[in-house]
Amino acid sequence: MSSEEDYFDELEYDLADEVNEEKEDIQTKKLTTVNCQTEKFNPFEILPESIELFRTLALISPDRLSLSETAQILPKIVDLKRILQQQEIDFIKLLPFFNEIIPLIKSNIKLMHNFLISLYSRRFPELSSLIPSPLQYSKVISILENENYSKNESDELFFHLENKAKLTREQILVLTMSMKTSFKNKEPLDIKTRTQILEANSILENLWKLQEDIGQYIASKISIIAPNVCFLVGPEIAAQLIAHAGGVLEFSRIPSCNIASIGKNKHLSHELHTLESGVRQEGYLFASDMIQKFPVSVHKQMLRMLCAKVSLAARVDAGQKNGDRNTVLAHKWKAELSKKARKLSEAPSISETKALPIPEDQPKKKRAGRKFRKYKEKFRLSHVRQLQNRMEFGKQEQTVLDSYGEEVGLGMSNTSLQQAVGATSGSRRSAGNQAKLTKAMKHRISEANQQADEFLISLGHNTEQPNLSPEMVQMHKKQHTNPEEETNWFSGHG
Repeated sequence: MSSEEDYFDELEYDLADEVNEEKEDIQTKKLTTVNCQTEKFNPFEILPESIELFRTLALISPDRLSLSETAQILPKIVDLKRILQQQEIDFIKLLPFFNEIIPLIKSNIKLMHNFLISLYSRRFPELSSLIPSPLQYSKVISILENENYSKNESDELFFHLENKAKLTREQILVLTMSMKTSFKNKEPLDIKTRTQILEANSILENLWKLQEDIGQYIASKISIIAPNVCFLVGPEIAAQLIAHAGGVLEFSRIPSCNIASIGKNKHLSHELHTLESGVRQEGYLFASDMIQKFPVSVHKQMLRMLCAKVSLAARVDAGQKNGDRNTVLAHKWKAELSKKARKLSEAPSISETKALPIPEDQPKKKRAGRKFRKYKEKFRLSHVRQLQNRMEFGKQEQTVLDSYGEEVGLGMSNTSLQQAVGATSGSRRSAGNQAKLTKAMKHRISEANQQADEFLISLGHNTEQPNLSPEMVQMHKKQHTNPEEETNWFSGHG
């Protein structure tokens, strides 16, 4: 018996040794496979390949997209997520690749969205106009195509549209009303179209999740590359803004007036354009604490001022060297914004109504003297103008036409009573209110007269007439001038 027991004990020991050896072999094989995978996994080779794939897919039209082409996206998404999980890779080296791949991911999301619209518009043509968001559109399709929620009267449909698709109650109401008229529930999709829709849904959701993961990864490291923008609006919003632009340098080139619209949702027909705050561009920046912690009445002014400061902060960050985290200007600008916001939100000061002062009866200040009398003569009416403003009783007034064809009354300036009131044609006119020529004007007039004389002399040469001397020109002028015009009143006031 003892020999048999020893024999079985030896067998048990041998089996235990074999099991341990097999476990060790399996562990070594796992370690070797992991080491081989880590050796083969090079992020700086995977990133250019992913960028090239996303770029080629973005150029394909949705009508010509096939499942074989879209199937290449999922392995690249897995590789990119593995890169994000590795902490030992330098963020500064990865940032240029992420700046290039983020716009390509957005264009691929748009491509898959248009691909879904082209496939599902036969069954529900109005869905694309009701749900403009690509992710919500994909989730609504998956909910509607599920057999358990196919009946639009069920309460489960409302529950899943609100919780899974994240639709608002207004969107759900409009969607359910549209389903009763335009949703072709009795015409099921064929197997090929259904598989294409399901695969496109999964790719779109994975691309959306990858975009969010890259944004979160950049948000955790954003203080390295954009410390001033991060200090003003926070890491999450700074990462969203920079990821949308494709880098700090690209974001710094965007004008401040366009920053507010970054991240704004598309306008829906059943929603209002503006809310109580009066802000139309409710993008990423509108959700920052620098705006939301103040009253609604100052949101519009704060958004405008914050956009200007964020634009300046981005330019400062774009000009700094790598590793330089100087945020002195961001501290200064944030303090200025807080001070202005507090001043805007303050209640207006109650100003006391002051009574008007008692008027004092003081004598008017009268001036006199030779200079003052001479000064007042410039604005005094002439004697003829005074007569023109008077009218003789019982007699018709004589009128003349001015240069504009309007009648001008002469009053008593051209009547027989002029002699009685002392207004004679040859009376001396007062020179106090006449227009005076300056020296420069007199010089210009004399030059013009001289040029006219020279022109007349040149005319005599050109027409083969005898030479005209300046004395003959002056005599010619006197012959053609009316001597009565010099004594006429209107000639002095022309």
